[in-house]
Parts: sequence; structure tokens; C-alpha cells
Amino acid sequence: MSTESVWTATSGGIDRLADDEHAEISAMLLMAGGDLEGLLAGVARLAVDFFVACDVADIILIRDHKAFARGASDAIALELDPAQFSSGGPGVNAYSIGRTCHVASIRTETRWPAFTRIATELGIHSVMAIPITVQGSTIGALSLYSRTELSFSETDSQVGRYFVERVGVAVANTESYAATVQNAEALRTAMISRTTIDRATGILMAERHCAAERALDLLVERSQRESRTLSAIAQELVDQATRVWTTEDTIESRELPVGRANSQ
Repeated sequence: MSTESVWTATSGGIDRLADDEHAEISAMLLMAGGDLEGLLAGVARLAVDFFVACDVADIILIRDHKAFARGASDAIALELDPAQFSSGGPGVNAYSIGRTCHVASIRTETRWPAFTRIATELGIHSVMAIPITVQGSTIGALSLYSRTELSFSETDSQVGRYFVERVGVAVANTESYAATVQNAEALRTAMISRTTIDRATGILMAERHCAAERALDLLVERSQRESRTLSAIAQELVDQATRVWTTEDTIESRELPVGRANSQ
């Protein structure tokens, strides 16, 4: 992000700057195409560019007290995550209390010794973690890490809240997209299964000289007897019939008299 845009953020021009990064997050959402972790990784890298004091960033989404998706700006952020979930840390704390957690100095922080030890080893000296909410529910946190102490200001906290609002919207849209794709795939599978069952029913009607209802009953009875799905039984019957028809066509073409073949 340009120096001019960063200066505007620190001068209080939050709305315009938020619109700029909202456009970038929206673009990432389109490129992610339903890949939630791909989106989160892109947003984490954007956060490093967006916040002057931020050197490393990560996003953790939590469900049932476990991380189910995460994105990191680099390898350092990935190393910080395990310590947070094993013994606590700013990101987990921000998620738990639903408020920004600001650690001005890792050196003097005493709440999470395992996390602070690893952070110090990795050269991280201050953190600001901001909860991410969707429709009033906290779903995770964005953690911003700096290699210097006393890096993050109240302005960073305020801008950060605008930032994560857009992240929350993007996450909700991505999950909605993924659900839509999953539902569409399920519908497509159901339609294919229905077509296969209809074809199998027609085959049985021709072979057994029975009505459609009776043919379907035969499929259901075999499905129950063999403890297999109806679609699997139907597909097997269709495949068998296809092989028979292919074999018969091959035999017929081989047995066709030469004179007749030439006349066609």
C-alpha cells in the first residue's frame, strides 16, 4: 500500500482507506473461489501491507473451541499458532473475550509464558489481536505481530476493527459459496442417480415384462438384500446391460455376410 494511504490512516481518514482494502479483500474473495484458507492467507498478507507496524500476521477461525481454518502471512506466523492453542495467546484471548487484545511488550507479558518464549525466539516483540465477528458471533481473530515494542496505537486498533469487519463479510460469503457449490454437487449427483435408476427400471421392465412399479420394487428388494444403495444396484444393472449390448453388436458385425456388408 502507498505511503500516502498509510499516512491517511494515521490521520483519521479511516473510511476511505477501509474502502480501499475492502475492494482488495473482495477481489481476493473472487480469486479464492470458495477456498477459505486461500482467502485467509491472502488477507493475512494484505494486513502486513496495510498496517505500518505489522511485520507478520495470521488469522485463526475457531469452531467448537478448535481452529478449523487459518491463514498466515509467512512461516513465522505458522510457528506462533500451536503455542496459542496449547497454552493461550493474544489471538485466542481476543476470540474468547470478544475484544482487542493488545500486548505492547512481549518481554513484560506474563499471561502466556509458552507463547511469549516462542514469540521472543522468533523476534516478535508486540502483538495486537482483533476478534472477527459474523452476525454478532465471534468466529476467530486476526493477530498482528511486530518486531519492535510499543508498535501498535489506538488508531491501529480502530482501523483494525474496520479491517476485520470486511474480513468477516468475506469469510461469510466464502462459506456461503462453498455451501452453494456443495449443494449444487449434491443435486447433480441426485439427478444422475435418478436417471440411472430410471434406466435400470426400464431394463427390468423389458427383461421381466413387468410394470414400472414392479421393476422398481425388484431394485429396492435387491438393494435391501445386498445392503447396497439403490443407485449402486441400478448402475451395476445398467453397466451389465451395456456390456451385453456392446457384445451383441460386435458379434453381429462380425457375422454379417461380406456381400451384405459391401452393399451397405
